[in-house]
Amino acid sequence: TPRSLLLTRVLKLWPRGLNRGNSIYTTHMNIWEPWDLETGPLPEAHLSSMMPEFEPHGGIKDPEKQAAFLAKKKEAWMDDAALHGYSCRILSHKLGNEAFDGENEEDLLNHAARALDDALGHGTFIVGWNISDFDVPVFTQRCWANGVKPPRFMDGRYQNRQLIDLAKVWNAGSRSPITSLNTAAMCLGCRKKNGSGADFHKLYLSGDPEKRARAIAYRDNDIEMIREVAVRMNIQLLIDNHTY
Repeated sequence: TPRSLLLTRVLKLWPRGLNRGNSIYTTHMNIWEPWDLETGPLPEAHLSSMMPEFEPHGGIKDPEKQAAFLAKKKEAWMDDAALHGYSCRILSHKLGNEAFDGENEEDLLNHAARALDDALGHGTFIVGWNISDFDVPVFTQRCWANGVKPPRFMDGRYQNRQLIDLAKVWNAGSRSPITSLNTAAMCLGCRKKNGSGADFHKLYLSGDPEKRARAIAYRDNDIEMIREVAVRMNIQLLIDNHTY
């Protein structure tokens, strides 16, 4: 009848996701997963050729204080080494609820790369914080260093469109410095950091089960922070509208 035809046309034009009576109708739901990795410096034996000679402080005469000063400079250099693909190793990796741990980096990378490839192959969006400048290049470089085939992160010269860097989305097109995940999370009313990333490798490799558990708790909290921030930033809308 004319009335039923009119109703059919109205329903076809009804905005997606809005109520029709007591039901909510939506179209497809894109799948996305939070992703994060934790790194540490390569063993000192591997870094000896890269490590500079640390200059003593000219104003310190006490040998013990001078030794403490040099040890602090070396520690800072080792912490920085954990942030570069040529001088770090991946210690832990988590994609959604699936974690990969272990001190054999090649094994970890093999398992993690397969999981990432499988997710991308099934259309899953990989969501992280500053992943385009850290996680993606570091993971790729560590794969090359270990003879592991990297995941399909690249589409020609550009990163795969299924990789969503919330830090870049947060900047809303500006070229401002990257805001920390903790700062953005606090602004959005999400959970905060429960430690420092610089301490991860020290706790994880300490040999103390309690300290290792603290490192794992830090990694797991980071994943949940990314998940909460993504939801607060309307991740599904970003994906649906390709505004990332």
